[in-house]
Amino acid sequence: RAWSGDDRIQALMRLRDKVADAAPADLFREVVDQLGIRDSLFEEFDPERAMADLDAMEQLVMQYQDACRSRHEGASLPGLIYWLSSLDDPAKPEGRGEQTVQVCSYHKSKGLEWPLVILADLDSKPRFSPFGLHVLGAENFDPACPLANRTIRYWPEPVSGPRLPFTEAVRQSDAWKQAEAVERAERCRLMYVGITRARDYLILTRPVARHPASLAWLEAIAGGADDGGMALPGTDGTSVIRIVDTSFDCTLWQLAAGDGLQGVSAERPRWRIPAKPSSIPGHLPYAVSPSGYALPDGVVASIGRVIELGEPVLTGQKVDGASLGEAVHYFIGADDECLDEERRYAMAAGLLTGWGVDAALKPDQLIAIGNRFRDWLARQWPEAAVRREWPVQMRMGNQIARGWIDMLVQGSSGDSIIDHKNVSASPDELSDVALGYAGQLYLYRKGTELASGRQVDGTWIHFALQGRMVRVDFDGQPLEGRNDKDAEGRR
Repeated sequence: RAWSGDDRIQALMRLRDKVADAAPADLFREVVDQLGIRDSLFEEFDPERAMADLDAMEQLVMQYQDACRSRHEGASLPGLIYWLSSLDDPAKPEGRGEQTVQVCSYHKSKGLEWPLVILADLDSKPRFSPFGLHVLGAENFDPACPLANRTIRYWPEPVSGPRLPFTEAVRQSDAWKQAEAVERAERCRLMYVGITRARDYLILTRPVARHPASLAWLEAIAGGADDGGMALPGTDGTSVIRIVDTSFDCTLWQLAAGDGLQGVSAERPRWRIPAKPSSIPGHLPYAVSPSGYALPDGVVASIGRVIELGEPVLTGQKVDGASLGEAVHYFIGADDECLDEERRYAMAAGLLTGWGVDAALKPDQLIAIGNRFRDWLARQWPEAAVRREWPVQMRMGNQIARGWIDMLVQGSSGDSIIDHKNVSASPDELSDVALGYAGQLYLYRKGTELASGRQVDGTWIHFALQGRMVRVDFDGQPLEGRNDKDAEGRR
């Protein structure tokens, strides 16, 4: 076929191999990019609306993937097509740009503004009735007791008709007058919202086909300028709206069906976008995760000391390693010396049960891990201040590194950083494992030194289950070609 050699068709054919494995959203973006759809939309009469439609379609694809995720189902291209076909009436995106006409209710226009506003339905009549269910407020409102003296009134309407004696009697009642006053006040507030949405021009409309032509909404709340309200222009050529003692000039039009607007250009706007660059320069990510940070060139990490706290703790049934690590981590982080043994046991049992690892570790074992770490900490820094879960942030050029130090020990001569880790490794393998976290410890060290102005004497890894403390030392230049004055730390 003649079209089979088209570059765009060939690009789509190459995408067929990805249909089985790629997410629908990724496929959608690939198709848009390969066919140059976004570029072609700028040739449309209303390119901004066309772009909004395309964005709305992408949002629908994302909604389908979210729905699949919530149901624990796989998302696929056939599933997306079926899901889209089952939608009753997908919402259209709101218009944007200079040529957009937004149609909305008076209520939804609150807080918005336009250069020109056209108010419709000004011939609508008030809708109120004392019949039915009504909540009657108190005469004197008490803010300390807002529901005091409020009552609920229900009036059934046995008959209805404009000229029935019953109806006429109701119209003379205080309940009717009160309902009419409430409706008038609400319509005044709503009309104020509509009028004040206009920045430059305001157009009031009324149908002339109805007899007589009416602005019932405005007339009901105006009352006339002599009464302190609004005087509207009539059919006698008056072109002034008077509100109390202020007059506003206006222009009157009477349009019939088929009348066109003069002076409106229908010329198609031409939009152009610059050509895509042949290459896009790479940029470093703004946020740096300490756990994934690699040591910069020139900085070498080595094992300084390995201290044995006790025998490795034998776990019972096999459980999720991450959950076990979280339970141990939270216990050590909250194991303050002010806790008595009863509270420590309750905390250990609650954490192990809450993380679903009570079959692997017993509360007594977790307390024993805390005891030997406490004893080592007291021997190593007897007078130091211990800070748990200490936040640290450091700026490195155009990047930001943020993290939480598990334990910061502030001694008399300097600080020490301790990071708790739970890994599946033998004691002989822990040195190599500790060096794998050297980048994280290095960032914590530099951030702490920059923020406090104090020296960090040591960075340690606490392997809680194996009962080992491993100190990681650093030699070399800091921060990959940046001087300390180029970095800012904050705690």
